[in-house]
Amino acid sequence: MRPIKAFKLVKYFLIFSFFYVGLNNNPAHASDCENWVAKLQSSQGSVQVRQKNTDRKNKQWTNVKRNAAFCKGDVLRVQENSRAALLLKNDTILRLNQNTTITFTNLTPDKPSVVSINEGIGHFISRIKAAFEVITPFINAAIEGTEFVVSVNK
Repeated sequence: MRPIKAFKLVKYFLIFSFFYVGLNNNPAHASDCENWVAKLQSSQGSVQVRQKNTDRKNKQWTNVKRNAAFCKGDVLRVQENSRAALLLKNDTILRLNQNTTITFTNLTPDKPSVVSINEGIGHFISRIKAAFEVITPFINAAIEGTEFVVSVNK
């Protein structure tokens, strides 16, 4: 094999590897979360997650994309001029407005579902009659199978 031909092969291999890794790098941890509690169905603007299962020194916000899965304890924030729609494990649809931060507390089919809204607006649509609790810094709401909006201003 001539040296020029070998150089071209190495060059093409490196270029292919770079694009393959770059395109398959999912900033969210959808594949890491086997027992997911929520999935991002759609988003506009900047939506970020801070994962619960990362070490304390490395807890940073990471951008998420469509179909990202979230685990119990993850914190999700929707930035200025942004929106997000999520499907929760209990088949509830949750729409989040801009400047909203939530924590996925407990979303299991056999127990009452719990979501914490730290700030912002959440629009919940639940077609199944089941206990659902929303925790805020000021008050807690317990709802059974309906559509409701929770707004938290600091």
